[in-house]
Amino acid sequence: MTGIRAIVFALAVLWLCPAALANKRLALVIGNDNYLSVSVLKNARNDARLMASALREASFDVTEVNDLDLRRMWRAIETFQARIGKGDEVVFFFAGHGVQIGSEPVLLPVDIVAESDGQVLREAVALSKIQDAFKDARLALLIIDACRDNPFPPRGTRTVGGARGLPTIEAADGAAIIMSASRGQKAMDSVPGLTTENGLFTFEFVRAIRVPGADLRVALQDVRERVEDRAKRSGAQQRPAIVDETRGNFYFFPAQVRPGANAIAAIPAPAIPAPATAAATEQRAPRLQTAEEAEQEYWNLVRESKDVRDFTDYLSRYPSGRFAAMASRQQRLLQPASAQTTPPASPVPQAPTASTAPAAVNQRPVAAASASLQAVASGNNAAPAVIKAPDKPAAVTPPVVTAPAVAAAAVFQNGTLVMQGARFVGRYIQEGPTRSLSGEGEMRWDNGDVYKGRLTRGERVGAGEMIWANGQSYRGDWVADAPVGQGTLKFANGDVYEGSVSQGLPNGRGRMSYASGDRYEGSFERGKAQGAGVYAWKNGQRYDGQWQGDVPQGEGRLSFANGNVYEGTVVNGIPQGRGTMTYSTGDTYAGNFLDGKHHGNGQYKWTNGDQYVGLWQAGFKHGQGTLTWATGDRWQGEYRDDQQTERGALVRKTP
Repeated sequence: MTGIRAIVFALAVLWLCPAALANKRLALVIGNDNYLSVSVLKNARNDARLMASALREASFDVTEVNDLDLRRMWRAIETFQARIGKGDEVVFFFAGHGVQIGSEPVLLPVDIVAESDGQVLREAVALSKIQDAFKDARLALLIIDACRDNPFPPRGTRTVGGARGLPTIEAADGAAIIMSASRGQKAMDSVPGLTTENGLFTFEFVRAIRVPGADLRVALQDVRERVEDRAKRSGAQQRPAIVDETRGNFYFFPAQVRPGANAIAAIPAPAIPAPATAAATEQRAPRLQTAEEAEQEYWNLVRESKDVRDFTDYLSRYPSGRFAAMASRQQRLLQPASAQTTPPASPVPQAPTASTAPAAVNQRPVAAASASLQAVASGNNAAPAVIKAPDKPAAVTPPVVTAPAVAAAAVFQNGTLVMQGARFVGRYIQEGPTRSLSGEGEMRWDNGDVYKGRLTRGERVGAGEMIWANGQSYRGDWVADAPVGQGTLKFANGDVYEGSVSQGLPNGRGRMSYASGDRYEGSFERGKAQGAGVYAWKNGQRYDGQWQGDVPQGEGRLSFANGNVYEGTVVNGIPQGRGTMTYSTGDTYAGNFLDGKHHGNGQYKWTNGDQYVGLWQAGFKHGQGTLTWATGDRWQGEYRDDQQTERGALVRKTP
């Protein structure tokens, strides 16, 4: 029985470990930035570091070396060649300067000094020589991210290495040569729309090979299309050149194996990648990433992308990853037709989201309040627009219609006093030298307006009802021919106000019921919300707090339809200043806000016990801060755009 178990275990190892089936997986990765006599590059070593990390995840034994002069470059190649055996799978990656001398593409060491094409051939490394060194491998991939501008200054009327970029060369049987750009094209050393420290080609290559179950040919085609598409959208041209003479199928990560499964035991807290060492060593012992490190690095690559495929790739690889909720949210945001709101995910806080508030009705007070809070409710980490109160049309304020004086030409016909422009039915007397009407009855104007109530010397006073031809009405107290006191205003659009009025405008305490189903109850001043008041949307959203000029302004409480609650200072309907946001998930943020986002000093607590205390900028952790996990471990140092930088340290809880 023991023997059977041993056989089963051995078969399982062979099935799970591609390296066991393919003899050895070896990789040599070179990144040359610090050239002595030609232009210095800024991302070649970053590209090498990213490529080495991905290859280690794929079970390659990686030799990573940087800033090599000619002697050390050849030594690294020869040492690496000596390790290659029959049946091995080999990857060579070079990021740095490359030029073409005649038909020969050459890779430049950092100490290159060239006066002629012949000198370049003697003091650089020909790509054909590298291919020859790997001829014993079953499969050899030569990946060259070196199609950049010719670095040599002109020498009189001729230029050393005159052709820009590298041409492709014929690949040997079982080999593939992948160039970052086609001949004559410049490779982009950054990713359009992202703030990564990697070139476009390396970024897309690593992203493609990390997809489980992606065959080499499928991955290379994806790289070509993605690089070309991203470059085109930024107004550039870059199409990787690929010569593939490999046989059979090759997978960096077979579908059955989760990338990172070969990693060492994971620590309970998210791991922070170690900063790059300034001095490169010629050979480095392979260092396997933890699963958390691998996921964090992958997320760092795609988190600012505007391409939905990047987040689809992340979710296919880490369906239950730490950033899965954020990736799903970005998917929805980048696909408007299926956009939905999602709560914040631990340990990365997100801005509150809520269902859209109903559109503001122009012909009503506090219209700006509805619009401003709508902007906050649909935040999604975007700065809400500040919407000013619209000018009110004349129809909102009941027109003052003075009862006409009873002129000598007025006549009494069938119980109706007929005057110029109006008719009056009821009891009346004529007072004073102008013979003004006093009494109680109904006044009808020729334009369709109607008043029912008391008149004193031609003015509406006491209790009365005015119905305007446009459908608007007021029933309540009148003083000196104007609505003053307690009454009910009904607007033509279906809105209704009940409360204190002055000169025909809501003034004092009152309640506004909108045709949309929204309600406002609180203080008014000359038709605008002013002072303390509560605005409730039909969808369940609510603001309870201070108002100025029809806009939420001051201290208040915002309750969103999705269950999120904000308490604190509000400016123009937007959280700004000190406040506390309690999310529907149970997470809380207490600190400073700016334009509806976490900004300045603040503390975010997750329901699982994790918390971050420190600086924020535009909704992201940015500056000095401390992230403490529920386990007691913590990371303290500097953050940039929500990510930990090399200026920090992981501190373990003392047992």
